[in-house]
Amino acid sequence: MTAFDRALPDIMGKMREDDLLIITADHGCDPATPSTDHSREYTPMLAYGSGIRHGVDLGTRRSFADISATVLEYLGVPAGDTAGESFLGEIAFPTPEKLMESAVRAREFAYVPYSDFRVGAALLTKNGKIYTGCNVESASYSPTNCAERTALFKAVSEGDTEFSAIAVVGGMGEKLSDSCPPCGVCRQMLAEFCSPDMPVYLGTPKSFTRHTLGELLPYSFTRNDLS
Repeated sequence: MTAFDRALPDIMGKMREDDLLIITADHGCDPATPSTDHSREYTPMLAYGSGIRHGVDLGTRRSFADISATVLEYLGVPAGDTAGESFLGEIAFPTPEKLMESAVRAREFAYVPYSDFRVGAALLTKNGKIYTGCNVESASYSPTNCAERTALFKAVSEGDTEFSAIAVVGGMGEKLSDSCPPCGVCRQMLAEFCSPDMPVYLGTPKSFTRHTLGELLPYSFTRNDLS
C-alpha cells in the first residue's frame, strides 16, 4: 500500500484527458477482529479522471460487477451478460451531445404564443450539474425572457455561479434551426459569470458547432470595467 501511495501521483500525472482511474480492493479485513479471513465485505472505491465529477457519493453498490459494467460503457464495449449496473452516468461529466439533448428537452416547455420561436438551453456547472431553460414570452414583449437567461437565473438562484459550457437549440415551431446563437443580452449576462473560453454549443444533437463565449462577445462589459 505504501509503495502504491507513493506511485499514485506519478500515475495520475501521466493520465490522458480521456483516461479513467478506478481504485478499489477485492475484500476488506476489519483490523478490530482477530480473524485473518475476509471480515468485512464492504470496500471503498475511488474514481478519478479529468472527465469525472468530484465529490459524487455512489452509496453502497450491490456488486463488484458494477465496476466492470462501468468500464465497458466507458470503453464503448457492449455489456453483454454482465450482471453489474454501470454508474458512469453518475460520475462522468455530460458530453456535448448530452448537453444538446438536454437543451432539446427544455425547448419543449417554451412559452411562445406570439412568435412560435422555441428555444432551449442547457447550462453545465463546473461540478457537473445541468440547469435547463426555455424562452418565456409576454404579451407586452419587453418582459420576455430568453432560454439562456432562464437557465442562468435558475442556477444562480440555487447558489451555482461557476459554469463550464452551455448548449442552445432553437427554431420555428417543431423544427430545429442549424444554429440558434444567444442574443446580445444573453451573451452579456453569460459574460457576468462565465469565462471567455467557455464552450458554447449551437445546432442540433446530431450536428452542432463549438464556439467560445469570447468569440461570440469579444468586447464584453465586465466588472473589470468598473474598477
